[in-house]
Amino acid sequence: MPAATAPVSGGLVKLALDHALEQRYSVLLEGTFRDPAMVTGTATRFAKAGYRVEVVAVATPAPVSRLSAEMRSLGDGPNEPGRWTPPEAHETALAGSAGVLSALEALPHIARVRVFSREAPLFDNHRDVAGGWEREPVAAHTLREEQQRPLSPGMAAQWLKDYSAVYARAKQRPGYLGAQTAPTYARLQDDAAQMLRILSGRAMAPEFLLHEHQRRQLDLEHRLPSGTFPPRPPRDLGQPTTGERHGVDQGGPSLGR
Repeated sequence: MPAATAPVSGGLVKLALDHALEQRYSVLLEGTFRDPAMVTGTATRFAKAGYRVEVVAVATPAPVSRLSAEMRSLGDGPNEPGRWTPPEAHETALAGSAGVLSALEALPHIARVRVFSREAPLFDNHRDVAGGWEREPVAAHTLREEQQRPLSPGMAAQWLKDYSAVYARAKQRPGYLGAQTAPTYARLQDDAAQMLRILSGRAMAPEFLLHEHQRRQLDLEHRLPSGTFPPRPPRDLGQPTTGERHGVDQGGPSLGR
């Protein structure tokens, strides 16, 4: 999808930026930090034209970001239609965003860099009168730390509740669970196993959550293309259940064994 829409959307954004520069308008440019050259090039272009350039980045733990993208794809009814984000586009942005922020942080004409989580400010840095950073330039490190931060038990439980609701909606949409969405749900299953490990470590994982994860795994193996998940060996005494293959049973309750 991005490959198909980029020539049009990129051209329209360029025209808008050209107009803003000609008219000396202030600009707030939102993006996903997928393209380092485009992001740093745009910042440099405006700085050379006499603009003060600041950077604001929002850091979200990867499982939360992934599930939020899927929520947006499904939409919230006729008044809020879905906004499809291809799995590879989301994962590329997630993996590369810290590197793009690091490149921006290294530009001498960036006057300020801030990093926020969804809940609070995490980092704020300004240039001093000599042009150096007032604090150590660790915006990229701060972003990556938040993206990799394990969720609290309470947030893990809420994530599982939200994922259950998302999956119920996905199943109701004819043909939605298939080749296009398989990478997303393979990753979400891994994320769900991670949430269950967090709860199991605190003895907070109710048995029904573990069984729900196993049932969802079996359902996905039936609905998604062959090869989406690693092959499951024939069930035998001493072999792990589906949930255990996805890390649920490591150090925590088992799935009905």
